[in-house]
Amino acid sequence: MEKTIMLPPIIFKEGQALYDQLYTHIRDEITSGSIPPGSKLPSIRKLSTQLNISKTTVEHAYGQLLAEGYTVSREKSGIYVEKIDTSFFRGIQHEDDAGSPIAPPDTGVKYDFHYSRINHDSFPLKDFERAQKWAFSQFEHFQYGDHFGYAPLRRMLSVYLRNTRGVQSNPEQIIIGSGTRYLISLLVHLLDLTTEEVGYENPGFDGVREYLKWAGVPIAPIQVDEDGISLEKLTHINPKVVYTTPAHQFPTGAIMPIKRRVELLQWANEQSAYIFEDDFDGEFRYSGRPIPSLQSLDKQERVIYLGSFSKALTPALRISFMVLPPHLLKRLQRNERSIGQTSSTIMQAALYHFINEGFWHRHLNRVRNEYVKRYYLLHTELQRGFPENSKVIATDAGFHMLLKLPGMNEDQIVDHALKRGVKVYPTAAYWEGNEKAPRDTILLGFGGLNERDLSAGIAILRDVVKELKA
Repeated sequence: MEKTIMLPPIIFKEGQALYDQLYTHIRDEITSGSIPPGSKLPSIRKLSTQLNISKTTVEHAYGQLLAEGYTVSREKSGIYVEKIDTSFFRGIQHEDDAGSPIAPPDTGVKYDFHYSRINHDSFPLKDFERAQKWAFSQFEHFQYGDHFGYAPLRRMLSVYLRNTRGVQSNPEQIIIGSGTRYLISLLVHLLDLTTEEVGYENPGFDGVREYLKWAGVPIAPIQVDEDGISLEKLTHINPKVVYTTPAHQFPTGAIMPIKRRVELLQWANEQSAYIFEDDFDGEFRYSGRPIPSLQSLDKQERVIYLGSFSKALTPALRISFMVLPPHLLKRLQRNERSIGQTSSTIMQAALYHFINEGFWHRHLNRVRNEYVKRYYLLHTELQRGFPENSKVIATDAGFHMLLKLPGMNEDQIVDHALKRGVKVYPTAAYWEGNEKAPRDTILLGFGGLNERDLSAGIAILRDVVKELKA
């Protein structure tokens, strides 16, 4: 008769299932070599008596060891340790040995002026909870859903975009996905952009630009002037696709006037080129009406309109959308089975209910009032106490503005401010080939700060600039 081994002692801890602790203990003794291959483990009854735990607990622990192949059961004989090369496990740390969860690093940042941050206090938590509760109550929302997005939300977006941005579409043309970069990835495949040069605003939004480069898409930087992307520079290159932010150019804030818009559309028509119109913060214009979309002027199906709920609600929602021209929609529909819906159906349904019940318009009116106050407060704060030759660059829209400080180095300002708990951002990152970028301009977003913190952060920045100037 084979001798049954005695297991090394185990001390059970509170807060974790006993069977899980027992399984982990035996597994680690096996992988460390303390229990040799071929050893017979104690019977379930004997071990439960020895450890003063239930037989069910031992059965669960043994069952997990059997399922993972650490042990083998021999009929009418018992449970034995499988033959495993234990040298393989040296240096491996199991997830339950890894200690406490990773905590976010303490950066010491008290005032973060990032352009994409929103103020948590502005989020309509109770209303969105009601919308989520409704979404969870509907059985059909627990399925995969439409490849192109939740149909009621697409119908609602079609009407909303027509009324607010002049976008001409039917619901089928609207494709929903988890972020603008995902939608751009669909367009890369749809238009086979790895073989075509994409014209890109320079400076411009680095997130989409870096994704395109990562996807193997050749980038052609197109200079930006006070009216947006330069047509003169664009016609020298004549790419098959151009990415632009006409309603509020990022990061300069330039608004493309109607003359430039018409010229851009004429160029696209003549070249059979496509325009990616990224309307990333179109709801937030603080004087006058929102600027109509470029797509609203398009009669030749050359514009692909992109939008998102990241600024108006939260980037954590991960719901963006694009409006495809009909002929491109047909091309995408032929490949529908290759496309998975990346945005949660339940969250799309919750957003639909949130809009349908009137919560969206109430929220939008409220946050516009909040952001316009912060916009003008930041503008006022930047007008006083900084060097006389400094220049505030802003256009009554969006969530950021630029501060140009001639004769100063933006990296130096950023570093010194960070040491004082204030995080501001250099603009060189938004330039392709940033050796040509100006080095004296910082970007300040205001969406994630309340008015008190905004003023406090700028007061510290003001001191930093004075110290560096001295």
